[in-house]
Amino acid sequence: MNRELNWAVLGSGWIAGDMADAFLDEGRKVYSVGSRTKEKVIEFAKKHNIDKVYDDYHEMFYDDNVDAVYIATPHNKHFEAIMEALENGKHVLCEKPAASNAWEWSAMVRAAERNGVGVLEAMRPVFHPGF
Repeated sequence: MNRELNWAVLGSGWIAGDMADAFLDEGRKVYSVGSRTKEKVIEFAKKHNIDKVYDDYHEMFYDDNVDAVYIATPHNKHFEAIMEALENGKHVLCEKPAASNAWEWSAMVRAAERNGVGVLEAMRPVFHPGF
């Protein structure tokens, strides 16, 4: 099977907006978006040409059409969101830091392995050639 993944974005801040714009720049679309604030997520969806909005962002983790979730929430919410996504069979790309400690990261890796999905932290180290 060779198809594009349906991505959901969790968060409606500027970093989430940059990711949604990156999809558009590549000729692709974000499938859906969720946030804590209904008004903000509706405005975000209009600005970034996203059709599906979740009134309750937890719904994205149970949507069978979502393959992967990009998480751009406040840092203290990362672990909970990542685990919910992984336990529901969603691939995850999370803004840094994805975990607060080694225990959290280990739990995420185990959940990803158990559910046959991947988990990545979105970071670009200063020694990367493209920095």
